[in-house]
Amino acid sequence: MVDSGVSKKEGLRTPRQRRSTLRLPYRGEWIFAQRPDAPFSRTAEPNIVSLDQAVEWINNERPLLWTGSIFSVPAPSNFPSGAAITESLLEMVLPDTVAGKFRDQLIAALLPRWPLELLLDELEYLQYDLSESMLQFFKRHDETAAPNDLHRAIVSYYQKGYSRAPLCFTVNWDTLQERAFGEAGFRVNSKGPGWKHSYKLEKQYDDHTIFVHHPHGSFQRKDIVCSLRREARTPAQSLDWLSHPILFLGYSGYEPSLYPYLEDSAYGHLWCIRSLDDLRVPAKRRLLCHPKTHVYVGDLRDLLHALGVLDNKNLRLESKAVRFSAGVPSAVKQVLSMAMVAHLDPGLCLERLSSTHLSYIHRAEEPEAVFRYIYLMRALVHHIRDRVIDPWILSVLTSTARFRDSEQVWVTLLAYMLRSDPDVPGPVAEGILARGEALRPPSAEARYYDDMLYPGVLGEIGKAELQRSGMYRHYVATNESIDEYVSNPERYTFLYWQLPLIGGDMGLLGEYTELLAFELLRQGKLDLARNCFDYAASCWYLTGHWNGGRLAEWASNNIEAVKNYAESRNTLVIPHPDVLQNPQG
Repeated sequence: MVDSGVSKKEGLRTPRQRRSTLRLPYRGEWIFAQRPDAPFSRTAEPNIVSLDQAVEWINNERPLLWTGSIFSVPAPSNFPSGAAITESLLEMVLPDTVAGKFRDQLIAALLPRWPLELLLDELEYLQYDLSESMLQFFKRHDETAAPNDLHRAIVSYYQKGYSRAPLCFTVNWDTLQERAFGEAGFRVNSKGPGWKHSYKLEKQYDDHTIFVHHPHGSFQRKDIVCSLRREARTPAQSLDWLSHPILFLGYSGYEPSLYPYLEDSAYGHLWCIRSLDDLRVPAKRRLLCHPKTHVYVGDLRDLLHALGVLDNKNLRLESKAVRFSAGVPSAVKQVLSMAMVAHLDPGLCLERLSSTHLSYIHRAEEPEAVFRYIYLMRALVHHIRDRVIDPWILSVLTSTARFRDSEQVWVTLLAYMLRSDPDVPGPVAEGILARGEALRPPSAEARYYDDMLYPGVLGEIGKAELQRSGMYRHYVATNESIDEYVSNPERYTFLYWQLPLIGGDMGLLGEYTELLAFELLRQGKLDLARNCFDYAASCWYLTGHWNGGRLAEWASNNIEAVKNYAESRNTLVIPHPDVLQNPQG
């Protein structure tokens, strides 16, 4: 373990240090994504092909290459994989009191739901920005590392003419692939986020030119994107590359920033996955169930060897890579580890939130109390979005209103009632909303401090009537209709779709899209509602709401049953048989 020498005042940088940052400057743009009401074509199961069939497909289609973090793992590169970096951060964040077998089990449970970008976001929220020092640490490693046989196999792939265009993709921040091409005599063009390339590249450049595109940036370009919110705010990616077939090697594919592109591709792709266990990750399974997508289950080294571009098929993919570490303050560890565990266990979330109210009853505005409240409320919103049904949720939210009586507490209470009650009376819903609106500050500047730091609720943008409480009012109002918005695609697309994307919050996007799906059911627009449920399922799976994703996916496939249940009621209940039989599940 190598210490990075991080200062505990990580977030405080001098002007000179800020000018030399490795990260892409803030841009007020959002990731491009498919419209929530547009249809997706899916198959029941992925189209799995053999090694010989995969080689034949590559020979026929001549796909571009897209590589993941595993390509920089073997010696002499010795970079840690993305999963290893995330695991290192989780080990740092978890308190020392969590040890032994339970610690390993907890990390295994957290890894699929807390990607690296999300962890860096959470540390920023706690005013402890670890990402810059981490990037500096790996930049120094990039300067001393060297390309390995996998990088040279990529070079050979393009030399042998397997690709139809001189363009390859890597989500790695390092510059090793460029160096491998340079050593082979290529003129290398390194591109980063926002590059809009032409699909006619194969007609514009000779055999000695190659473009290496880093969708997440690189150390060489100093345009790195390393958190979910920064990914959502980087310049929109070009879609030209979707006009080419692509071979994906060593890449998970279910990161929120790029998933919408990959899911929306109309061209055939080939994915190499290590084992069928990859299909247990819901987002990955949905991504691979595309009519034109092929899946090879096996070792990527075997595939590259069969293509004749990798001689050393026994190349080791387990390196003795250095692991990033830093002295994370104990207060940061306590709050973040509490938040992560609260996301996994709704009972623990409710217990900790109640105890937080009691512990800080006379000190509600102290920083520790504020951050504990914010993170535990975010965890509770997570469980409500994930459609957890627990009678204690209403009790805890009611008690929360006594200690921190804000508009968002009441909206969250209504959000839970609509997802647990088959028909919330109109006057009750109106009363809850009226109570919340009476607490609304007169201006954005006067909002509660904890509301301003409450990502996923206010979306950090927009007028009051366009925010979360306004969306629920439009849905449940007895004397108000959202018809004018639904009948105007540009209007409702902004409300339900672009607004949360601008705020960089895919969880809020899933919540809004489900609301839109139920409103479309009321309008009798079943096809659009079906598409919105399907879109919401992807949002939920990508943000760790696996139960919510499962139910939204079921709703998309059983739209008539949902319509018959909900068309004349104030409810967001999805009548899945398992849920109706076991409301506590």
